[in-house]
Amino acid sequence: LSKYINVYVPTFDLAEELALRFQRHGYVVLFMKGRSALYAETHMCERWEYAELAIKQGLNIFENLCKRRLGGGNKQLCPHYNNCPYLDQWRKHIPAIRIFAHAFLSLPFPSPDDISFPDPDLVIVEENPTQTLLGKIQFDLSFLANKIPEANMLNSENSADLQDRLRRMGISSRSALERAKEIEDSFETRLTPDMKDEVLETQLQNMLRDESWKLVQFWKSVALEIDQPRPLHGIEIIQTEASDEKTEIQTLAQVVVHFRKEVRIHDSKPLLLLDADADLDINRLLFGSDLAEL
Repeated sequence: LSKYINVYVPTFDLAEELALRFQRHGYVVLFMKGRSALYAETHMCERWEYAELAIKQGLNIFENLCKRRLGGGNKQLCPHYNNCPYLDQWRKHIPAIRIFAHAFLSLPFPSPDDISFPDPDLVIVEENPTQTLLGKIQFDLSFLANKIPEANMLNSENSADLQDRLRRMGISSRSALERAKEIEDSFETRLTPDMKDEVLETQLQNMLRDESWKLVQFWKSVALEIDQPRPLHGIEIIQTEASDEKTEIQTLAQVVVHFRKEVRIHDSKPLLLLDADADLDINRLLFGSDLAEL
């Protein structure tokens, strides 16, 4: 085999089954494992627990935890960078059939040696990846009101009202993206790959509690729809009930942001989606309008 073929699967059992089939025909098969996967007596990544905290916040793991390029050819490296089983698998650029979990569909591939990973000649997605590629975050409306006090959002009743308040602020698709980027850039000042473990964990936990990462996704979702001549579809306001031992039941307004993750497959690459129950229209939204049913 002189081709690069990437296969994405939902379960480890299916990955093993496919690997055996390919190997019977003499193909080279490589499992592309996640950071938390077991390796010898440890894990593929020594900092896999910190990576899990970072993933929850939508951070680029490689740039924030593994390697950051600085000006003048300088760089910051994780202490385990040169002896990392997780990164080592990305240094093997031989033609092969590589098997990934569905989660890798929306993740950027790392480049540990500053050499881009080879583009696949063919991408195969086994079974429906929709649930992996759709996301949802939820937070109190009061959180949003505190973060954007100029919008006076505390009394927003629905997404149309929320949209109207944002438009009166002068928010456009461009300015919403600028706000998201401003928050993302601030993360780089709080994290560096060469941090000591205890400092890194403290920073990630503080960022998780701060919930600014949720605001990033909020602004990105706003950017997709704010200029459309219709109400927001991806953001809704719901009413929930909450109580504790000391207080009566209270009704709280919650903001729910629904979003789809970006599929990291170039439009020019052949894609084969194998799923008898797949919804063609939904998968066209995820993988592109050129997707056809066979």
